[in-house]
Amino acid sequence: MSLAWLLLLVFVGLLPTSAARAQEYAFRSYTQEDGLANLSITALAQDAMGFLWVGTENGLYRFDGGKFQRFGPAEGLKEPYVSTVYVAPAGVLWVGTTGGLYRWDGRVFTPVLQDDRPVPVWQGQKLAALDAGHLLVVGREELLVVEQRPVAAGTPAQWDARPFFGADQKAAAPSLAHIQSVRVFGVGEQGGGDLWLGCGQGLCTLRQGRLTVWGPEQGVPADRWGNVMRDVDGTVWARGEHQLLALAPGAGRFTAQLPIPSTRTNVRVFLPLLQDMDRSVITFADQGLLRLVRGQAPGEPAKWEQIGEASGLPAREVSALLVDHDGELWVGSAGLGLTHWVGYRSWSNWTARQGLMHESVWSFRRDAAGRLMIGTDGGLARLEGGDDAPARIIPAPGAQAVQSHQVGALAVDKSGRLWGGTFSGLLFYQDPPAADGKEGDKTGPVTVVAHLPLIFQVFADNTGRLWVMTRKKGLFVIDHPEGPDPKAVPLAVPLPIPADSSVSSACQSPSGTLWFATESGLLRYGDGRWTAPTITGLPPVTRYNVIACARDGTIWLGGETVRLAHVQESDGKAGAVMQPVGDITEDMAGDRQILGLLEDRRGWVWMTTDSGILVWNAGALRQYGHESGLVWNDCNQSALMEDGDGTLWVGTSKGLTHITRPDLLFNRPALVTRVTGIERNGVALPTDGRFDLPWDTAPLTFHLTTPSFRSRGGQIYRYRLNGLEGDWNVTAGQEIRYSALPSGRYELEIVARNTALQAMAPSILLPFTIRPPWWQTKLFYLACALAVVAIGVAAYRWRTHADGERRRTLETLVEARTRELEASREQLRQLAMYDSLTQLWNRRAILDLVELELARRRDDGALTVVLADVDHFKRINDTHGHPAGDAVLVEVARRLSAAVRSYDSVGRYGGEEFLILLPGLGRENCVEVLNRLHGTISQAPMPLDGPLDGLGEGGENLTVTCSFGVICVEPLLMSGATPMPPLADIIKQADQALYRAKHLGRNRVEYANGM
Repeated sequence: MSLAWLLLLVFVGLLPTSAARAQEYAFRSYTQEDGLANLSITALAQDAMGFLWVGTENGLYRFDGGKFQRFGPAEGLKEPYVSTVYVAPAGVLWVGTTGGLYRWDGRVFTPVLQDDRPVPVWQGQKLAALDAGHLLVVGREELLVVEQRPVAAGTPAQWDARPFFGADQKAAAPSLAHIQSVRVFGVGEQGGGDLWLGCGQGLCTLRQGRLTVWGPEQGVPADRWGNVMRDVDGTVWARGEHQLLALAPGAGRFTAQLPIPSTRTNVRVFLPLLQDMDRSVITFADQGLLRLVRGQAPGEPAKWEQIGEASGLPAREVSALLVDHDGELWVGSAGLGLTHWVGYRSWSNWTARQGLMHESVWSFRRDAAGRLMIGTDGGLARLEGGDDAPARIIPAPGAQAVQSHQVGALAVDKSGRLWGGTFSGLLFYQDPPAADGKEGDKTGPVTVVAHLPLIFQVFADNTGRLWVMTRKKGLFVIDHPEGPDPKAVPLAVPLPIPADSSVSSACQSPSGTLWFATESGLLRYGDGRWTAPTITGLPPVTRYNVIACARDGTIWLGGETVRLAHVQESDGKAGAVMQPVGDITEDMAGDRQILGLLEDRRGWVWMTTDSGILVWNAGALRQYGHESGLVWNDCNQSALMEDGDGTLWVGTSKGLTHITRPDLLFNRPALVTRVTGIERNGVALPTDGRFDLPWDTAPLTFHLTTPSFRSRGGQIYRYRLNGLEGDWNVTAGQEIRYSALPSGRYELEIVARNTALQAMAPSILLPFTIRPPWWQTKLFYLACALAVVAIGVAAYRWRTHADGERRRTLETLVEARTRELEASREQLRQLAMYDSLTQLWNRRAILDLVELELARRRDDGALTVVLADVDHFKRINDTHGHPAGDAVLVEVARRLSAAVRSYDSVGRYGGEEFLILLPGLGRENCVEVLNRLHGTISQAPMPLDGPLDGLGEGGENLTVTCSFGVICVEPLLMSGATPMPPLADIIKQADQALYRAKHLGRNRVEYANGM
């Protein structure tokens, strides 16, 4: 750290601490409802596996992002009051309590003893690794060193503590008898690090055996120094009850004294201090956190930022701090539980607390003076301050004419004039501020120039014209918006769309072509003419809400009929035909409604939706929402802007979000799957598998976890039991259960994925063996054989008649047992082949039947394969409940089964999809059969008052429709030398036909291409 930086710190430190910025941040609190039974946090640490360890006044908890697990006497931790938690560089977890110090070996806590007595530890920075085999601990104000006691082979490890300083050293330096804290810098396998201590009312260092005491002459005032830290620049920071000191590398004096204002009169117990991944120093004051943020530009001063209740922080009495492996900040409080600062490095929010007159935000634009103008449901606002004064949002000066109006559109013309439009139809402008030399920059009043229908967007093109997009009245244009009396007039030429069409969004491609999104399709203006291009593969009339022009000349569209499209002009057909680009489809959007589109300077495509934000970087898709730091999931239409510094602004119905570090959004967390327990019949089994169990009907349960704290809602597990299953199963839970497994060798394969972050953990394998039941063992068969021999010998010795009777009895027993075994096998076969809900063939069985039919039809006879999907099934579940959805699936299965021939096959392919096999039907004779089969589904309403939904009498009837995707497979003899297509291609073509049926409006039969 340079001298200039230190002098700057002195200057900043002498100023009263205040909030340099006033953003609101996203915080997620964990309390008793989440499983954290005690809310007084005393310590925080994260181990190498990613688990968060939380010390409280009543127990120790381990947190994986989804649930808290308490550790106590059952694991060897006797005392409930946890005072400190520390993870050594070697990965060992140490826990201090008011009754003793413990070491965690992964299974149990082992106590540390001093002269066969426990070592109590109090709150604060009391533990530090001296080297790989020694731990320093402050107990009863005495510095102790912990090392392993030599024990005989096979004996559990034991750890002892002894004084670090001798009596002579304490006599020479009396402050060593009153140690408050300990920290070691530069620790390695062989030790040799610098030892820093809070000793007496000052600081002490021990370097290469030389002790140095730091007091007032060295810039260290009398205080209780409870925490010492060295940052990445080598500066040493020391935290006392009332001040924070900084020591530059190589300096002999603490030259920066940063007082921390306090109104407290009692002694502070916790003095947390750390540095985050952005090199900001973080500590606390009376009303929350203090963060020393370094300047971004050369020469820009560092500033203290106070984060408290006004910024959304629920914790006031900060008792512990932690920066986790992903750079996120965790805050422990004395009485308010654990708080996660969500999106710590990337997200900040602005709401009514920061001055928004209305939290529904619709538009952004920087004015000619560089100030952020904000369009809200309550009028026009402006972001002020941010340098020396706290940043805040105020009603825009001079904008009284549009206050209380919904300002949905903002633009700036070439002259710097700010233009805006409201949903009530007011088109207005405000001239840029003019410096008059006396009053400084003075903003003029808003001037309303037109009363139009609802204004969706105002767009200034690169020629200087201003385009105004309205509802049901199309486009208006201002040729010279910078003039003294600008007029908005309708276009003088007719457009190739209906005159009453709404135009909602516009963009301009690098070539200068203008593109407009309308409710009647895409509109293009280039080369002096207007066209309405068609898009290959999409309906001719599609309502588009938003549009974005990419730097490569392609166009992104968001709409209602088609959620998302990425298109480009066809070669040789400019302005007439558009075609899709690559394989980008509306599947990226899923069920979300695209409300805003933007390509940023990186080439990333941003999509705001009614359910969060999607970001596409041409290689991966990320999903972010309220749990990631977004102020609210419901984004507003077109409320999306990239700022001049590359940051993003997003408007929602509950405030606006500033994404300050977009570069961090594609950082994937390192996911690791952990098996925390395996059990059967209440007996714990080895968590790495490799166990051998007797056969039993009791379930074998695997408990899983993946420690992660970002976008936890996207966490799923894919698993399969090799040796029993070929297909993958998917679950969002953290438990896998198998009951009554047949005998054999198995291997459970598990892969954890986070769908929101597109991150995947390495797969893990758990091998194990189930032994046969006793009646299937060789010993049992041998025993039976010996019994037969014994009976024969006895019968021979006594009488022939008794021998025959006994032999017949034994044969009867064997036959009975054989029938039982056959029945058991048949039951397992039924479970493996039939769907439990609909009683149809399950996915695996119906696919096997397709393979069989393909083999049979290789020489003669055609085969028709139908993939059927119940239309709007999610809506049925959402409206009537999942029991009603199950009743619909059962009725659909019944109608299909009743309508097909005896040698046809119907199976449940998955969810609301069914697979139908129709042997003997080819292209020429399948249409009538399929239309009849399709009509059986919707021929009569389906009752929802069955036993599944529990409605009873007076239940509802629902008309259900479905969509068919059909492919007909002809035999080789009829189709020449064309080989029989593989099963995967047949299913794929049927699925594509089904997708086309749904895309064209559902409730129809579509055939594969080529039919």
